[in-house]
Amino acid sequence: MGVPTAISYDVVRCGDRYGVVYELLNAKTTARIIDEDPSKIPYVFGTSAGLLKQLHTIVPGKDVCLPDRMQKLTEWVDSLSEFITEEEAAKVKGFINSIPDRDTFLHGDYNAKNVMMKDDEFLLIDIGDAATGHPVFDIAGLMLCYLIIPTSRGGAKSDDELGFLDLILNLPRKYGE
Repeated sequence: MGVPTAISYDVVRCGDRYGVVYELLNAKTTARIIDEDPSKIPYVFGTSAGLLKQLHTIVPGKDVCLPDRMQKLTEWVDSLSEFITEEEAAKVKGFINSIPDRDTFLHGDYNAKNVMMKDDEFLLIDIGDAATGHPVFDIAGLMLCYLIIPTSRGGAKSDDELGFLDLILNLPRKYGE
């Protein structure tokens, strides 16, 4: 489909689990590039945003076996029944279902550790959550990670929030302070 990603060579089985063998990339994650040289943040984020925009121009077609993101999110909301009320679940599902359906490629886990750079070329890894749907689903994942959760309590970030930035955003803690 034109997605710049590592080349997969084989599917392997180890016990009851399966994995994929990929080419070895002589590349760095954008998280590492930023950690090594914070002055590259504008370039890395700008170029990464351009790559995400490019991905969202890909139309996989109905014959490609990618899951529908809207359906997966609706199923996810159903799995939260012990944490949210039926009314809350209905509101969230109503919102999800209000988003227009699109046959657009979605990465599904676009973050600073899943975008690698090799000789000024960006490559994607960890596309196991790839799907089809409206680009807003990829954007919402970024918004959730970068804006909503870290600032949900306002004021200075707690150790828990900084740990979230480190774990989920895949950026060193110092960039979230």
